Formats: sequence, C-alpha cells, structure tokens
Amino acid sequence: MKKMTALLLVLLIAAASAMAVSAARLSENAEAVVYTPAVLSGDESEANDVRLSFSRSWDYRLHWQTDWSASGSETEFRFTQNREYYRDEYAPRGIYMIYNFYIDAMAQAYDELIDKTQPGSTGSAVVRLADYFDYYPFWYSIDLPGWAFELDADNRYWEDAMERPTLEEQLWDALNDFFRIPVHGSETMLIDVEKDSDGNVFTRGGTYNSYFSMDCYSAIVGNDCFFTVRFYENELGELPDLSLIPGGWGVYRLSFDESDIHIDSLENVWPIADGTELMNMTAMGDDRLTLHTVENGKYVLTVIDTESMTQVQRLEVIDFNPDELWSNLAECDGFMVLSLSDCRFVVLAEANGLYEIRMQGDEAVWLEYMSDSSFALSGDRLAVAGGIYTGDVPDSGFMLAVFDSGELVYNGRYSCSLDDISTQDLEPMDDFAFVPVEKIEIG
Repeated sequence: MKKMTALLLVLLIAAASAMAVSAARLSENAEAVVYTPAVLSGDESEANDVRLSFSRSWDYRLHWQTDWSASGSETEFRFTQNREYYRDEYAPRGIYMIYNFYIDAMAQAYDELIDKTQPGSTGSAVVRLADYFDYYPFWYSIDLPGWAFELDADNRYWEDAMERPTLEEQLWDALNDFFRIPVHGSETMLIDVEKDSDGNVFTRGGTYNSYFSMDCYSAIVGNDCFFTVRFYENELGELPDLSLIPGGWGVYRLSFDESDIHIDSLENVWPIADGTELMNMTAMGDDRLTLHTVENGKYVLTVIDTESMTQVQRLEVIDFNPDELWSNLAECDGFMVLSLSDCRFVVLAEANGLYEIRMQGDEAVWLEYMSDSSFALSGDRLAVAGGIYTGDVPDSGFMLAVFDSGELVYNGRYSCSLDDISTQDLEPMDDFAFVPVEKIEIG
C-alpha cells in the first residue's frame, strides 16, 4: 500500500511538473501574443476607434488576458497550478415553468402495461394523457434575489394535515391552482417497460407523441418578478385552453422581498390578446418592462410602467413573419440589437426613458460565423465582436465588424499566434477555452 501511495505521489508530481515545464516554455514569449487581421470587406481604419478586452486559457491553467485595439494589444499571461474557471456574473433568472409528465404520476398506465408484459420481454403502449391528468403538471424554477429552488411533485411530501406546509409547498399549490390548463384530448405519450427473465421490471421510459411546446420569459424589476409564457401549436395546429387562468393569458407578477415571497400577489397584470405572437420580455431600468410581440406582421416593442402597469410606448420596429423567420435579441447597456434570420437587424437605443430606432441594416454578419457576439454603440456607429470556430474547436482569434448608420463599413477576421503554438508544448489544442468578449467599446 505504501508503494502504491508513493507511486501515485510520483505520478502527481510528474504531471504537475509537466504542466509547469509547459508554462515555463511559454513564459519567455507568453505575453507576445499577436493578432493578425484579414480584411473580409470594407476599410480596416474604420476599426481604429474600437477597443476590446477578452480572455483565453489552455486547460484552465494557462491564462491570457488581452486588451486589444487597432494600434496594438497588450496581453498579460499567468499560470495557475489548479484549474481556474471563468464564470459569468450571476444574475437571477426569475420564474420559469415547463410541462412535467413525470413517470410516477403515470403509475396506473405503467401498472396496466406491466401486467401485460411477459418476463424477459419489452412492452409499449400509447396512452392519452387526458385519461390520467385533468390539468397539465408543471415543473417550476424560482430564481429570485435571495431565493432559489425548484418545484415539482417531489415537493408535495408532507403527510400530516396539521403540519404547516413549507414556502416551497405553498408556492407549488398556488402556482398549480393558478395555472390550470386542461390537458388536450389529442395529446398522447408512448410508454415502455422492460422485464428481466424473472419478471422484474428494470426499465421504464416515456416519449411524448404530441404536445404543446412552450417558452418562458421572465424579468425582475425591483421586488417584482414578471413572467409570461409563449405556447406553440401542437402537430394538429391546436393551442391550449388558457381560459381557466385568472385573467387569462398575459404577463404575470409575483412580488417578493428578502424575508418572504408574497404568494397572494400572484396575478395577471398585463393581458395579452389572442393571436399575438409573444417574442420576448425584458426589464428596462428600475421601473419599466419591455414586451416584444408580433402583431399584424409587425415586430412591436411595448414599454410598460411597472408601478401603474400602463403603456408608456408602443413602437412598430420592423416587418416580421415568425412562421418564416426566427429572431435573436441582444440586451446591452442602454440599447438592444434585434437580429432576424434573414440578416436584417435593428438597433433600439434608450432615449429619455423610451426607445428609438437608432439604425437598421441588412448585413447581420454576426449571425453567419460569430459566436457569443458582443456589441458596442456610439452615436450612429455599431461595433460587433465574437469568437470563431474551426470545426468544433474554438480559435483564439476573433471576428470584428463595424457599422455606420446601418451600413457595414468593415468586416475582419483576426487570427491569433496562440493557435500556432507547437503541440509539443501543449496537447491537445482543443483544450483552449474561448471566453466571450468581456468588454467592447467604440468611439
């Protein structure tokens, strides 16, 4: 045992030494990182007022922090014996919900199938969900400042009726009572079981055959969490019945503070009309909410005062057909960038508590080959930077595009000397980690 322990110690020391040697080989020129531009279009001088900050690492032990501008770059290199991971600043996500047809709730259907399945064989059956559920069961994620937990059927574990339910259990009851959506009769689930030769069941599974998919959007403004749900048609072109939800479909609010989540505050504070396509919802400052919808072929931005729940602004942004296109919304400091899959884009900038269309264009090149794009806006100039990939492996370089009044005036790809490091020094190269641009400025 002592020999084994000694051998393990030797191997650990050898591994650490190898990493230290790799770091030592790089240390002399580690900060001499060079970014070489390849102009794809436009004039490179248009990027003279752009500044970037970003990080690269290998195996999360060798780290390069770079401040880049067109006139040159400065890179700080450091080595850490232990892996040091990059983490984004945490921001509470709000409230999210999704269907949860958990297997235990389908016990009756599984028992019936198990009785019909012979030992040493598998069995399957298509069951109507409405035969086992009156309303859709949901899984909820509660992620608020000072509060974080998940709610599903497992939270209903108390047995003594005289015992005081926990906050989680009270929330579970309140949300399920509020969001009573009848299970549609056309929705089915394929269930399957497998028995061993002795007749013991050792696997159970299930696959939804037809159901309504959904997206959730949430925004925290002060001590209020606003959230809403977008439902998609099922394979038969049907939508769920939302008439039993108090106030119907809309934006819902749940208030909280550091000592409690005020369950009684749950209500629909902004009804959404049938036929509206819900696209997104974001917070705007300390007292406003932005609702993104498609109405009559137009992408519409509505600004709502959260104190009075009244409309402050309604802005028709751009023609949009959600059946043919998808959209992406990037929230930035003081502005938003709406990108459409046909490469049109709109920059919406804050001005006196409202939004204005600062620029529009039709060459959203970041959709084609950038990952984790970052944006900077100054007047009528927009800079966009993001990572690039060679196959599935991230490069150490970056892409940079500059727009003036919506026109693409520069587009360039910057290769990095780190990608030329000999694999004799560092193996494998796909252990390089790209961290999204941490800071971008223009002007």
